[in-house]
Amino acid sequence: MEFEDIDWHDQILRGIKIDRENPGNNDSIELEFILNGKKTTIIFYDVYHAEFNMNFGIISQESLSYGSMTKDGTDIEAIQDKWNSAGAKIDSLTCFKFNTNSTNSLIKIYSLSCVIMPFF
Repeated sequence: MEFEDIDWHDQILRGIKIDRENPGNNDSIELEFILNGKKTTIIFYDVYHAEFNMNFGIISQESLSYGSMTKDGTDIEAIQDKWNSAGAKIDSLTCFKFNTNSTNSLIKIYSLSCVIMPFF
């Protein structure tokens, strides 16, 4: 299963975990979803930047309006420039973006890769 093959609309976001146990060597973010009725975790590896503009207080499951990914844009270029000046080459940086229906929250994760881990 590839990120871009998933129909993200109305999927359920269940949790977020930021792993900083080994900073600089393993900076990862895990998002737990219910995708098409099945528990699924997506792990974003080599995270260089993340933005969580989240709203709370709504008594409802957090369903998604959309999920998308892009390798282009001024945000990505700015992050690449910042890290390139520090000696890190992150030319394959990707922005993974999620917007939610329930609370109109926006999550952006800038990482080099992601792995989708379905549970059976």
